[in-house]
Amino acid sequence: MTTEAKQSQASEDLYPISADPAKYVTLPVQNEKIWRMYQTTLDWFWTVYDVYLINDKENMQKNFDEEQRHYIMQLLAFMFTTHYTTINKELFMQLMNQVEIKEAVYYYGSQADAKKTHSMMYSMLLDELTRGDPNLKNSIIREVVGMDHVKEFIRWSIQNTTSSNKDFAQRLLAFATLQGIIFTVPFVLFNWIQKQFPSTMPGLKNSNELIWRDEKLNLKFSCMLFEYIDDSLTKEEAHDIIKEAVSHAKNLFCHALPVSKLGMGCDLIEQFIEHCADKILADLRIDRIYEKESPFDWVEEPKTETYQSKASMNNVVDMSASFGEAKFTTDIDF
Repeated sequence: MTTEAKQSQASEDLYPISADPAKYVTLPVQNEKIWRMYQTTLDWFWTVYDVYLINDKENMQKNFDEEQRHYIMQLLAFMFTTHYTTINKELFMQLMNQVEIKEAVYYYGSQADAKKTHSMMYSMLLDELTRGDPNLKNSIIREVVGMDHVKEFIRWSIQNTTSSNKDFAQRLLAFATLQGIIFTVPFVLFNWIQKQFPSTMPGLKNSNELIWRDEKLNLKFSCMLFEYIDDSLTKEEAHDIIKEAVSHAKNLFCHALPVSKLGMGCDLIEQFIEHCADKILADLRIDRIYEKESPFDWVEEPKTETYQSKASMNNVVDMSASFGEAKFTTDIDF
């Protein structure tokens, strides 16, 4: 084989050209169920300017003691530096490049944009809550990413969601555990804060509802996508991934960022984590592991029906706080 022929073959292997023209045009839609979920992401589009933050710092100062205030900011730093900065940057590029369903590519593209909004929102929340202390934001971020359990979780997440040694189905389930187990805990904790103090921190409340709704849709999409992919998971493989995610979640929220700082029992959050794990398995029609019910009857999970109305907080006033010159620097290796 000539050099030119080898180069041509290598190019075909890297960039396979399908004989099906439907793969290269948007319409007609071939997978209506996936397309409806993509349309929902458009219907739910929101920006940081839909959230009002001005009074959040004063509310936090008034209603929480120093340890609780620090913990709230730690949770925000955790969400900003792990889910929306460290992990998703690589993950969404991988998913978009590897999935072969054009409607799913549209969905992931839309959600990649939403992640940027989430990241900016968490950064702005931290800016607001640390207003007046230019060094506090970076100090809290460095503190959180320097925690051993956080670094272990980040390594596990990257390895299991982006590694080429993992099947697509394994990576997809690992991604679902991030959305449905680990990152669900901070959403519930922020929800719990609102239950304790209904009128406090409206910016945190509104942004939490919007981001949580987006993440629940992502979880629903991840579980649904298993119906369309050729890769399959054995029960043992699925259980192994779920158990590892549960272990990391418990380490994070009972040790690194213990929920006891907000007055919540670790036993309750562990039960909730196991309940979330069982829900994912049930959605995938795989045997449950823990058989646990949610200990929190007050949790108001966001609705994820497709073609729901626009963002539920459309009536909030525009964000008028200054962006400032937020900077994120860290020399900690993961």
